[in-house]
Amino acid sequence: MKNKILNIIGIIAVIAAIIFAIFEQRMEKMLGNFNLNALENAEQNVNSGVANAREKTENLVLISDKTYMNFVRPLMDIDAELNEITSPIFHLNSVNNSDETQKIVDAILPVLSDYSSDMARHLGVYNGILDVKKNDYEKLDFAQKRVVDDSIKSFEIAGVNLPSDKQTKLKEIDAKLAKLSNDYSNNVIAANKKNKITITDEKLLGEMPESDKAAAKTDDGWEFSLLAPSYIPFMEYVIDRNLRNEMYKNYVTRAPENEKIIPQILAMRNEKAKILGFKNYAELVFQFRDAKTPGRADKYLSEIATLAKPVAEKEFNELKDFSKIDLQPWDIAFYSRILKKEKYDLDESETKPYFEMNATIDGTMSVISEMFGIEFHKREAKIWDKNVRYFDVVRDGKVVAGLYLDLQTRESKQSGAWANDFASHHLDAKNQEHLAQAVVVGNFPVGTDENPSLLSLNDVNTLFHEMGHAVHQMLSTTNELDGSGFDVDWDVVEFPSQFLESFWLNPTVLKKIGKHYKTGETISDDLINKIIAADRFEKGMWLVRQLEFGLFDLELHQLNGADEEKVQSILDNVRNKVAVINIPEYNKFQNTFTHIFSGGYAAGYYSYLWAESLSADAYMAFDGNPFNRELAYKYRDTVLALGGSKDMSDIYRQFLGRDPKPESLLKYYGLK
Repeated sequence: MKNKILNIIGIIAVIAAIIFAIFEQRMEKMLGNFNLNALENAEQNVNSGVANAREKTENLVLISDKTYMNFVRPLMDIDAELNEITSPIFHLNSVNNSDETQKIVDAILPVLSDYSSDMARHLGVYNGILDVKKNDYEKLDFAQKRVVDDSIKSFEIAGVNLPSDKQTKLKEIDAKLAKLSNDYSNNVIAANKKNKITITDEKLLGEMPESDKAAAKTDDGWEFSLLAPSYIPFMEYVIDRNLRNEMYKNYVTRAPENEKIIPQILAMRNEKAKILGFKNYAELVFQFRDAKTPGRADKYLSEIATLAKPVAEKEFNELKDFSKIDLQPWDIAFYSRILKKEKYDLDESETKPYFEMNATIDGTMSVISEMFGIEFHKREAKIWDKNVRYFDVVRDGKVVAGLYLDLQTRESKQSGAWANDFASHHLDAKNQEHLAQAVVVGNFPVGTDENPSLLSLNDVNTLFHEMGHAVHQMLSTTNELDGSGFDVDWDVVEFPSQFLESFWLNPTVLKKIGKHYKTGETISDDLINKIIAADRFEKGMWLVRQLEFGLFDLELHQLNGADEEKVQSILDNVRNKVAVINIPEYNKFQNTFTHIFSGGYAAGYYSYLWAESLSADAYMAFDGNPFNRELAYKYRDTVLALGGSKDMSDIYRQFLGRDPKPESLLKYYGLK
């Protein structure tokens, strides 16, 4: 009998192992399964997905005894299912933009906006969550309690208790805002493809690196666009001042159509805030902010400005004296490069050969692997462009997430760099695990057979920054979809990205990632010291520029709307307070400020510096050793693992046992 029982147990164990192996294999296969056909019948699929989501929601509302597991988790599952349909569509519009993709997005936006508005103010769902709070709350863990509390707060600030006429108005506003923001973004993308300058005399390119020349080469000469990988080397190296002036003017007068869209966006946002009972739009969005109030954020930026502006003025005067001309904005990049080379004997033509794109990516992933105890396994997957790469993320021998990298520039791709989530780690209503998938998108220069893609120091910095976002998304272990990965309060979402970004200048890290693309030689200590010393070059000027963006954004969204003249007046006043460079009247920066008019950072651009108070403090705690395993793993298991399942202030105290020290940011920038 004993042997028979043991045999049965053994058989059961084998069956269980097979089932587990199949499940593991199934989970792995689900990763890297990007929907390349997302644009086919997209409008029909979104309509069907929304209709299905509405039906499922109404069925859930009918449940009599609502609990977290039979009501809240299924609600989040509905969101996840709809995201599987819509996320690839918006992604393809960003990375392979065309008239077709824009038309599709224009068509589905009203449907999704309508659905989102309805769900945000669904009285049945709201009452259901109130029932869960009343009857099931004490049984929940901290992450689940936060989901419940935040959901109730979200419903209330969305106006769930408002009369139907006001709810209808809010719904109309949301639809209009979605359309206006999309139009704003598309205008910027379209503008980036226009106003190219062709240079036929190679002498005018000055000391421009061969890799940048190669990227610009055409049959007619060298063609430069307003995309960053093309615009930046043009402004840094082209010796003809008039050409730089022309390119600068093209750049700062892009998307003039947006000047009329901005007041419409501001008016809609203000009207929405007033209907919901807030003084202005900033007060509305600060309901889910670590800073808590716009005034506190404003004070924080103003304090930094007081410290930074004298430093920036000193830097600008030094550059002006060095140039021996009436220095204008189109001269800054050109003379800054020369001055940096003279002061530190450092030029990017000297550093770029050590940062060939593919080798730098591999080195960056190696650093992340060593810091956080994970591995990146490249494998075949469904990709939208031949240059995209996919990796399984492995921890302790188990696949825990997936990562796409799309880092080379294309005309059809939105400018800049970003990280996004295709899926977040969570358990569904059946307690089945779903793994996270992240994508990092960049606009690094495209290499050729003769000249590979060589990264600037800013490119390397950007790579670390966006990978910091991706790691945050991929290493989350929270079981609740809401609060997983980088679903955190908006003003701390940049904390993990800025934290990882801080380490790229570490000498140990630079030796790992810096290998000469021709000789394989490791970057020298002398060059490393130059890079680190040069990193603080004109840091004050950079910082006041960030303060200009943040203060402009905050002030703009604390008003009751603003017309074109008022918007310009606010920007001019902020520049008078913090800027050290005289900006021409024709500069319409506001027309391309996608962060706040189409990117979700409205009344939130300050968050970059707010989050940096955390990242700078965390970086200082490592005392220069990125591979302090005990501390790195603790960071992984608190800040990264817990995501938005707790207040970041509580998570930070779990990480270091204290609050961040305010002076860390000042030391990090060399202001103290």
